[in-house]
Amino acid sequence: MDITKIDGDYIENLLNRLVSQYYMNWDLLSNLFGVEEKKLRNYKQYEYELFENFEHWNLWTAKALMLDYMSLDLPDFRFKSYLELLVDGYKISTKSIAKLANIDEEYIIDFLQDKSDIPIEARYKLGSCITQLIVILKNTTPTY
Repeated sequence: MDITKIDGDYIENLLNRLVSQYYMNWDLLSNLFGVEEKKLRNYKQYEYELFENFEHWNLWTAKALMLDYMSLDLPDFRFKSYLELLVDGYKISTKSIAKLANIDEEYIIDFLQDKSDIPIEARYKLGSCITQLIVILKNTTPTY
């Protein structure tokens, strides 16, 4: 396993990669991270100032890293993680999710067990339902 040092050079390259390779603009990143655009564009120049508020720095750099690594995850892995959050954290039953997604509950159980023979239409409906539920619950704390 390779170890990556997350330093100023890495963050600067990451920000530039989000703009040049992922086609995000500086204004979007500024709004998403809660950091002035000029400070993101010139990260090395403002590095110490941005690092002074470590909690905020940690929050926005984590978001930047998640955006960068998002393309490496398999979509089913992400949806399964969100589905587990809905079931375990928010205590929404698989029966409820099946009803909301308009699919058989067995497909949800199979999805949680990593079975691959789930029809694409059921996967699509489940993915759409999971996305909507996460948006609805985004300001609600899970109850693990």
